[in-house]
Amino acid sequence: MHIHKRLRKLHRAGEITHAEWVVGDTLLWSCRPPGRVEFQVSYDRIAQLAHCARSTVATALAKLRKLGVLSWRSTWLRVLGRRVRWRNAYRFSESDQPATDSVHRDLRKRHRGGEQRLSFALLPPLRSVEEQLRLLRGG
Repeated sequence: MHIHKRLRKLHRAGEITHAEWVVGDTLLWSCRPPGRVEFQVSYDRIAQLAHCARSTVATALAKLRKLGVLSWRSTWLRVLGRRVRWRNAYRFSESDQPATDSVHRDLRKRHRGGEQRLSFALLPPLRSVEEQLRLLRGG
């Protein structure tokens, strides 16, 4: 099922509020670059584009993640030799199944210095624009 249709279905069923639907719609159409599966955007930028509070964005993203619509991983930035938490890298999920622990379970890998790096299982890529148009036309 297409992400936009899935968001609309969840909204109509009352599983997500209007504000949560607006945040999901904003991520889908205003924050995700064309042809990209994974994208980075700050809570403040999402709030600005969705015309809502930053706290609304945080609760909406948590709800969309719980429902399996969206997943994310933390990214890190190295500043003056120290690792600083940076923006999240978001990714929409194509499946209709809610998120499971196996998808979001972090796989810990050891690397130099005894630090641990977190990585997440990759989700299948989104359909291309041509595939989506073909499906909409019924072909």
